[in-house]
Amino acid sequence: MKKRDRLIKMDNVILFPDYDKRLMEKGLDRLHEKKYREAIELLSEAKCFNPDGEDIYVGLVLAYFESGNLVEANRLAKEMLQAGIGEYFHIVDMYIMILVQQHQYEEIVLTIEALLEEREVPSEKLDHFMKMLQFSRKMVQEKPEFPEPIPSEQEEEELEFDLFDFFDQGDQVQIAGKLANHNARYYIEEISNYIASEKGDPFFKTMLLNVLKDQDYDKEIIVEKFERHLTIIPNQLYDVQLHPDLLSIIEQVTEVLENNNPILLDSIKQLMERYFFLLYPFRTEIDLPRAWAAAFHFVTLAYFGQEEKLDKIAEMYRAEEKNVSEAISLISRIEEISYP
Repeated sequence: MKKRDRLIKMDNVILFPDYDKRLMEKGLDRLHEKKYREAIELLSEAKCFNPDGEDIYVGLVLAYFESGNLVEANRLAKEMLQAGIGEYFHIVDMYIMILVQQHQYEEIVLTIEALLEEREVPSEKLDHFMKMLQFSRKMVQEKPEFPEPIPSEQEEEELEFDLFDFFDQGDQVQIAGKLANHNARYYIEEISNYIASEKGDPFFKTMLLNVLKDQDYDKEIIVEKFERHLTIIPNQLYDVQLHPDLLSIIEQVTEVLENNNPILLDSIKQLMERYFFLLYPFRTEIDLPRAWAAAFHFVTLAYFGQEEKLDKIAEMYRAEEKNVSEAISLISRIEEISYP
């Protein structure tokens, strides 16, 4: 009899098979509903029965992170790395994300330097880690842009800065991190003007939207990106990593590549995540997931210098070639605007 088929016994109470799985599913549901305290309770209980469960660990890290308990999120992510739980580089990315929010740039430097020395970094992630290493070294050497902590509300109100002065993505990450640790409502005029402006960087706009969303900002603001306009209420937005179009397209690509080319699949996912981070909170202009999946496949191969006929890739995804071509044009347009 398999272990998972047996009843679980704990403190003389008999639990049904897959009890940990059901706890995990309920916990993840609460996480998606932003009921972080309930998610933590359910996932912590699930962890008691399945202490090495990757999804349970990741759910707990995200729940603590979203609830603002960065110390516990940090501890669990580090625990995963030490115990070898989960896909290593995915957990490293998550750990570094937490360190950025904690402004622990020295720890980021040490982590990435050790990573480069001791492990074989996938080629598609090397540039990402090198940029983060360069940015963190810069942050260690430079003083923060804002005084920290700000001791009174009056000082927060008097703080002046111009978001249009920040062009480097490293600087933008720093400013967004500072705003996340302060009451962004004091700067809402500056933030909303930037997000509504045609001149604002779409990457920075997404980060600022996430700051407002995380701080439960409930007033309407206008978002301008790529000559499109949208009126939104930040606290009603879906999470950027849960963009509905992204999820549906990932499903199509996974169906085609998961078993025969997982490395290419990971590269395509990274391109898609970057694209939808920039597009957020807008939806795709073509509501055809298969066409988009084929388009991202084609563009990713082109980045690697690999040529493949468009009609062949369209056929792989059972998509119309003209729709794939249109999606490729939209991807290329945003890539050119955002990374000139």
